[in-house]
Amino acid sequence: MKEIAAIDFKISIPAGKCNPTEWIAVYMFPWCGESGGCWSGGEREVDFVETMGPNGPGDLASNWGGRAKQAEWINQHGAIRVDSGTSQHITFTSSQVLSGPKSGTYQWDIRVCAPSATKCENTNQLWHAYREKGPTIFDESMMIVIDNWGVNHPPREGCTLEVTNMLITKHLRSSKE
Repeated sequence: MKEIAAIDFKISIPAGKCNPTEWIAVYMFPWCGESGGCWSGGEREVDFVETMGPNGPGDLASNWGGRAKQAEWINQHGAIRVDSGTSQHITFTSSQVLSGPKSGTYQWDIRVCAPSATKCENTNQLWHAYREKGPTIFDESMMIVIDNWGVNHPPREGCTLEVTNMLITKHLRSSKE
């Protein structure tokens, strides 16, 4: 994790193909060399996009479900729901806190912007969520998962979450290393 500076990708969900409570997600957590990784009930998870937002099943959001720092996706009509579909660009950035009382933790930011963007920043973001977490468990290899769990019923046929144009950028090594 300490080598990852950013992860950029585009997501698309077709309108009218998903159940209103369809639970889909793109998330990341430590692999830890174990079958199924070290998910730990979501405590070690980054939700790039998840449809279990602050307003419940089907509500698109980024970041740690059920927590105060989860950022709901909204537009001029209100919350974006999985059944209405969407297409967005997502930028996740990570930096390690090197000094002070939070030394060893990570500052993670998730920014969501228009699908035509190549990078989401504070100047073009539509939604922004962040978290500080750490320390060493996130120094392990991470795994990225794309899921559709359904919720109250099996996933609906035709409900897809397409992830494209994924680019992982590494931190530049300093000359002191």
